[in-house]
Amino acid sequence: MMLLMDGAVLFFLAGEHLRIFLLVSAMATAMMPIVWRLLRDYQKNRIYTFLDPESDPMGAGYHIFQSKIALSSGGL
Repeated sequence: MMLLMDGAVLFFLAGEHLRIFLLVSAMATAMMPIVWRLLRDYQKNRIYTFLDPESDPMGAGYHIFQSKIALSSGGL
């Protein structure tokens, strides 16, 4: 969700009009259900893991979980 908001800020900084931004946003929102149905199961699982890595900390979310531990311990 934060990536979408960052993209919106860049869209405005680039000088686009609000009307075009709303049009592109509406089109992207309308396409989401269609694109979701075209995704394979492993692709959907990657999206689920990206949104909630703590749901499977020893499996698909392992690397995200470990990177959070590394950052919280004080370093890159």
